[in-house]
Amino acid sequence: MFLLGEQSEAPAVFTEMGELWRSGDVEEWRETARWVKFEEDVEEGGNRWSKPHVATLSLHALFQLRSCLLHGIILIDSEAESMPELIEHILDEFVAKNDLQESEKMAVRYVLSRRHTHQYEQARHSGGSSNGASSSQGSFLNAVRSISDIGRSFSHGKNLHQKGQEENLQGGGDSTTQSPITKKPQFGPQLDLPKVGSLPKDIQKEGSQNSEFFGRNTHFMKKLPPGVEASNVLVGEVEFLSHHITAFVRLKKAQLLGDLTEVPVPTRFLFLLLGPSGHAAQFKEIGRAIATLMSDEIFHEVAYKAKQRSDLLDGVDEFLDAVTVLPPGEWDPSIRIEPPSTIPNQQSRIQQKPSAISDKFVCNKLSGASTGDPTTGLPGGSNGKDLGGIGGSKLALANGKKSSLEEEDGHGQDPGLRRTGKLFGGLMLDIRRKAPHYLSDFTDALNLQCIATTCFMYFALLAPIVTFGGLLEEATHQRMAAMENLASGAICGIIYHLFSGQPLTIIGSTGPVLVFETIAFDICNSLSIDYLSFRFWIHVWTALIIFIMVATDASSLVSYITRFTEESFAMLIAVIFIYEACMKLFMIKDQLDVISYIPPNEPIPVGEECHCISTGAPFTKVQALAAKRHFTLLPTNNSSGQMEIDYSLIPLGKCKQLLGQLEGSTCYILHDKLLMSIVLMIGTFFMAITLKRMRNSRYFPTKVRQILCDFAVMIAIICMTLLDIFVGINTPKLNVPSTFRPTWSGRGWFVPPFGSNPFWTILFAILPALLACVLIFMDQQITTVIVNRRENKLKKGCGYHLDLLVLSILIIIVGALGLPIYVAATVLSMNHVNSLRVESESRAPG
Repeated sequence: MFLLGEQSEAPAVFTEMGELWRSGDVEEWRETARWVKFEEDVEEGGNRWSKPHVATLSLHALFQLRSCLLHGIILIDSEAESMPELIEHILDEFVAKNDLQESEKMAVRYVLSRRHTHQYEQARHSGGSSNGASSSQGSFLNAVRSISDIGRSFSHGKNLHQKGQEENLQGGGDSTTQSPITKKPQFGPQLDLPKVGSLPKDIQKEGSQNSEFFGRNTHFMKKLPPGVEASNVLVGEVEFLSHHITAFVRLKKAQLLGDLTEVPVPTRFLFLLLGPSGHAAQFKEIGRAIATLMSDEIFHEVAYKAKQRSDLLDGVDEFLDAVTVLPPGEWDPSIRIEPPSTIPNQQSRIQQKPSAISDKFVCNKLSGASTGDPTTGLPGGSNGKDLGGIGGSKLALANGKKSSLEEEDGHGQDPGLRRTGKLFGGLMLDIRRKAPHYLSDFTDALNLQCIATTCFMYFALLAPIVTFGGLLEEATHQRMAAMENLASGAICGIIYHLFSGQPLTIIGSTGPVLVFETIAFDICNSLSIDYLSFRFWIHVWTALIIFIMVATDASSLVSYITRFTEESFAMLIAVIFIYEACMKLFMIKDQLDVISYIPPNEPIPVGEECHCISTGAPFTKVQALAAKRHFTLLPTNNSSGQMEIDYSLIPLGKCKQLLGQLEGSTCYILHDKLLMSIVLMIGTFFMAITLKRMRNSRYFPTKVRQILCDFAVMIAIICMTLLDIFVGINTPKLNVPSTFRPTWSGRGWFVPPFGSNPFWTILFAILPALLACVLIFMDQQITTVIVNRRENKLKKGCGYHLDLLVLSILIIIVGALGLPIYVAATVLSMNHVNSLRVESESRAPG
């Protein structure tokens, strides 16, 4: 039984398929398809690639491929170091197995030694040797068709210019006379480029960039992952063979084999299929089958770790077990399937699967399958021996790994969530995990993208701090407001992100904390106890309980939080933010300016001038609203000696805000403030989204697009702010306190532990502290789990226990200073992670 997972992960594989073409008396290998994750074909005309698509294979071609691997030559860990040496090794094996006669050996050597022409060479040289109007028109049309490849052509053009004096370019003849062995191509005129056999031994993978070999398709090279190795598929038909010959070779050490591949990557695998004339289409389908298997996650690893022929056959059998067959009458094979947005995890395929039907039964049922044409030797359907193992996979996952369903259901595989069984065991592991990366957290921030993120997060944090400060001011009657929220953000933000295990998590004021503060203040009012002093003991008990949770590795319970819980929580927070934004915009209607408008040439109505009158609202309530809006009132005494407000002195625009009422037929409400706010909101949103999507657009160079994407929100805010200034409409602005002092005059910066409260309030504070622990633990840990998702590909680990420890210390500090609690904010944290996301240049097509 062959085990997967017993060694390190195999390198990524780039597969290129070349077909044998004949142009007059000259033969060459032409690249017709390639695979990184999905298939790309050379479009008819030969000057551009197709869109990446999911490969659709013939089931018969898969059986023929299995027959080729069963009866052909398999060379495992060949020690060849150059293309000529590899060719000789393959030919010797063919002769030893009596697949070739000595008289045929030289002809096969000649075919395998032919030059390899790649698609990017076809594209850049097509139409270059013709003259006249038709040539110009053809070149223009080619340029239009290849507009998407403009960057690639430009990069190769520089290489061509540098080598122009060195290359002896010869025309490949008229394109109309060129033909493969079975059909005519539609490529333009070709250049007879000099042959490149193999690189000198002193040129390694990191060889000189001045070498001619490294002037290849550098644009496509950027899309390949680091450490990638090549798998080459060569298929073709020749006239001198009466039967097909097949070889599958895996080199012991990946080697650079000259012009075999279009990119300068070392070759690890080679699949060769040559046969008699008349079967080019079948040979191509077999080549596509092996190339698709090499791009498959499971077979690709099998090919690297196979020790004998049977291991490769088991890999093909596993692929056949998992493959889906479409009925021929219900599907058009010419339709290309778009790559999926997400690729499902394939680890479940390599679990030990019991065979529902025995291999013997399957073999008996398929024993009548076609075994091929004896006259041509074309590989046909396999017999019972060939299909051994098709009833069930013989691959198993080593080390008892869990299935993908178990892994995706929770976070049990996260090392930061494993219970150690020791006191502070999880905390010590978090510290050890954090320590090696502590200095790099500062040095890694010295780049342009982090500057863009800093500017963006400043605005993203400042707005909710002041907004939640206003809500706290109403809920706690000015005991805590915007100034206290700013001070808490500075203290908690600095300490948390300096010492936490996951500094990517952004902490801030959240909705659950606001609800808790409202409940605590109402309890204090009903019991006639001092709110800030009682709140201090709530924080002490909360910090103590969280500290106990850190000591006992209680954060391991987070491993039971499923993806559904994460998505539900994140969606709830996002909906709340969207709702709050829309409500803030809707509430501007109460802040609209009002004027007394009289149409021209009309008399002024007597007693109908617009003015503000009282609605009988309590003086204290109106005074509190005026203080909140930074408006000074001039109260007067009425006839009974009570304080009241002279509403006639209040500006018309402030009348409704101070619970007054407009009266008069000339009152005219200006809606420009609301309409302008809507324009600014929608404009900021669409501009930010458009610039964010600029990264994947075709406009501007890559660096410019990256900068525009990184500074998208910043640019949108600046542009809309300038528009607001130029238009000159008095839209609502964010009021930031100008002096550093507590909002409520009856408190200082340090809260007395007891104040006027009785002693029993210390013990009574345990009850609300338990509620606070649940809210803080869930809010903090769910957000941290979302940040630490596998798809974010974080490199420095997590620190659930360390985060809680730092949070417990901060809770005591903010309790003593009378400041709001800061915990992980889901939306802000995800925005932070997304703004710091770096997209690799090595992105596979599709």
